[in-house]
Amino acid sequence: MPSVLCLTIIGEASPSTQAKLLRVLQEKEIVKVGDNKPRKIDVRFIAGTHRNLPEMINTGTFREDLFYRLNSFVIKIPPLRERSEDVMNLASEFLDKLNFANKNNEQYRFSLDAEEALLAYSWPGNIRELNNFISTINVELPSKYLITKIDIEKILEKKRLSVSISKNGVPKILKLKKKRTTKEIILKALDSCSGNKTLVAEYLGIDRTTVYRTLEREGI
Repeated sequence: MPSVLCLTIIGEASPSTQAKLLRVLQEKEIVKVGDNKPRKIDVRFIAGTHRNLPEMINTGTFREDLFYRLNSFVIKIPPLRERSEDVMNLASEFLDKLNFANKNNEQYRFSLDAEEALLAYSWPGNIRELNNFISTINVELPSKYLITKIDIEKILEKKRLSVSISKNGVPKILKLKKKRTTKEIILKALDSCSGNKTLVAEYLGIDRTTVYRTLEREGI
């Protein structure tokens, strides 16, 4: 019976890796590190990607011959935003794992309105993003075990803010704590936060008074 090798991000493979993999698929043999003698293998490859491989072929970033070698049987899994029925099932499973790892007497649980907030978000990072989101609950809600719609929306907004600020070139919070926060940084963060001064203070790790005084001086 053949062994199974899963290649979960085949679309990220470099040109040299693609060439080596194609040779393995064609010859059904490998050469171990430190050896120069080819060894026959019996392996079934399962490849996965979130990238558009036909488009990558057109742009020359993915080998067409490798694509057809791997493309013998295709299973297309819709993104999580198209499988709303799976969101709560997965979120509950990840929360159970978090509770098991914590070994606390009190366990995290979702309120009745939490589902609304989880389903309203599109989860562009799919299952991995949802899992990562649940894993941050320990940090975001250290002593609040009933997770409400408001809690979820607040964490997601903070995440959105973090991504937005990073794209706009605002220094990360750890750097800001070691340096004097300038008015330019506050103004830039304010723009990314759609004018929400409380979120600016929370993300930058500074007191709201500092934000308000800085903006007052600027006539904002």
